[in-house]
Amino acid sequence: MAKKKDSKKSKTKEIFEVGNKIIEKESVVEEKIKTKGQIAHQNKILRNFFIGIGVFVLLILGFLLSPLIFNSNFNYAGLEWDVIDTEGEITFYHSSFLSTPTNTHNIYLRHDPREIQKEIPFEGNILLKNMAFIETNSELHCEGYDQISTVLLEEMFEAWGTKLVGVSDGGCETDGEYTFIKLIPGETTKVLEIGPSCYEFHVNNCEIFEAKERFIVEGLLKTNN
Repeated sequence: MAKKKDSKKSKTKEIFEVGNKIIEKESVVEEKIKTKGQIAHQNKILRNFFIGIGVFVLLILGFLLSPLIFNSNFNYAGLEWDVIDTEGEITFYHSSFLSTPTNTHNIYLRHDPREIQKEIPFEGNILLKNMAFIETNSELHCEGYDQISTVLLEEMFEAWGTKLVGVSDGGCETDGEYTFIKLIPGETTKVLEIGPSCYEFHVNNCEIFEAKERFIVEGLLKTNN
């Protein structure tokens, strides 16, 4: 059986000019012929090299982004927050503060307070009285979210020294004897101060939790910063 050639020869010609003479020189160059196995081996090395580079880049990106993705603790409004995943549809944002020298009040929001501050406008200032009334709207029942969110607001009022007396349609008192909150449907969810310790919660698309939590976040920003 004839042996398979693994090289090939080729002739090259070189021309030199020495004085008035032209000299030609021929040489034989032997080139090795790459076999299919050698080509496949080199391609494999090249492929593994690029895979290694890709894995290295992913590891670097993972290291840089992991604090943003996996960090469940953050500081905001002068408080330490942690994210509680209930393995269901609701994720709570929890924090706590001393409402009295001997009493710690826990906060459980359904939305990231940092995002609430950015996304929900608040126009005015927080000024709470000893008593508060809230005027609801039949269009904002929102599958019971109005009642659940009112409990959250009531607990925060209590921690701030304000008692939510109940529902009232008496309107805003110009002398500001009590805090008054009115819920109304709106094209954009936002909170507006309309008088001394009087506020309108404009609620769009049943974002009633967002509106009330925005009020709470503003209160935290004022009391803890």
